[in-house]
Amino acid sequence: MHRSLAFVFGVALSIAAGCGGKTAGGGCDGNNDCKAGQVCVEGACITVCGADTDCADTEICVDRTCRAGTRPQPTITAVDGDGTLECAQTPGQHCLHAGLLVQGTNLAGAAFTLIRTNPTGSPTTLTVRDGGSDTAAAVDLPDVPPGDYVLTAANNSGSVDQALQLLQGEPGENFTPTGDQLIDSINGASNQIAVARLPVGATAGTVAAGAHLHAAADISAGVLDVARLPAHPHPTLQPLLHYAVLEERAALNTSPVEAADLTAPDATSWDNVRNLDQEVVDTGDIVAVDAGFRGHFTIQPGTYIVHVRCPAFLADRHKCRLYNTDAATTALVGTLEFSNNGGNYAYSQSEIAGLLTLTAATRFRVEHYTQVGNADAWGLENTMADGEVNTYARLELLKIR
Repeated sequence: MHRSLAFVFGVALSIAAGCGGKTAGGGCDGNNDCKAGQVCVEGACITVCGADTDCADTEICVDRTCRAGTRPQPTITAVDGDGTLECAQTPGQHCLHAGLLVQGTNLAGAAFTLIRTNPTGSPTTLTVRDGGSDTAAAVDLPDVPPGDYVLTAANNSGSVDQALQLLQGEPGENFTPTGDQLIDSINGASNQIAVARLPVGATAGTVAAGAHLHAAADISAGVLDVARLPAHPHPTLQPLLHYAVLEERAALNTSPVEAADLTAPDATSWDNVRNLDQEVVDTGDIVAVDAGFRGHFTIQPGTYIVHVRCPAFLADRHKCRLYNTDAATTALVGTLEFSNNGGNYAYSQSEIAGLLTLTAATRFRVEHYTQVGNADAWGLENTMADGEVNTYARLELLKIR
């Protein structure tokens, strides 16, 4: 992953007393003859070490074992990132990939720690990579939050502190994630949003690096807990969901459904168009009623969850469908239902449910096929004089992307 790094020079060096270690033991024939933490080398018990501070004051760490000798106190002259990308804000410096590149003197055998100073944290021991020298060392950097830190290099002669500032990003490529890209990232196997190099603000005199946007998402609980967001400008997410409802309404004893020629509903025909001309709600202008064509409406591009209900009265078998009038094709088909026309006055409704994806604004209508045509004043509907509007067919759209 890419993280950002800045360091401030001019911090006073602080010398601390060297840390003592165990002195090598006596003669040995094998490792079992030595104390814990020692190995047998050429007949002598030698302390295993990772840095000079693991050894006695008069010893240094060579090839992972303590040997007699001393080294001067280390110094730090430069800190750089270990990435291959050069950061734009500080020419000559590189972004972080997984660690720090430290330059100075007497760095061989030095132990490195990192501690957060604002707010104050606990020191973290850094792993020194193989292949270093007296003038250069590479250390692995754990996944720490941004903030102010002190990097310390120490051996048995003393220590040196260097102030660092871990930032949250640098101006990189002009990339603004869409809502779809963020959702796809959240739904990934890692449950992380990993967006490379989001643009953020930075101050002069810093070494910036690539951005890595971390997130821990509890998808099942519906909670997104973002651990590190870009500092400035804050990314903005537009609403991803929009909802709209169209309804078919009619006054008392007035049929809302008529055939294309405005006569009574036709039997065994798709000419019966549900007059969905009342826009009840639309949170994102995703649908518009076409006033020039009865029962027609236009849906904007996107992906939608669609639900339509089409009631029928005295129609025997009946079914509705969502019809694309621009392409002259059926988009979605509803359930087959039955409303007895034999005098039992049964009432039922055909329902459409499905997913609809559009790449351009498209005009639709809802058509209702019936086995029996009802020629009385009710048409396909029954009415009730309760002082409220009579609502019949209804279309619901939920835009999900």
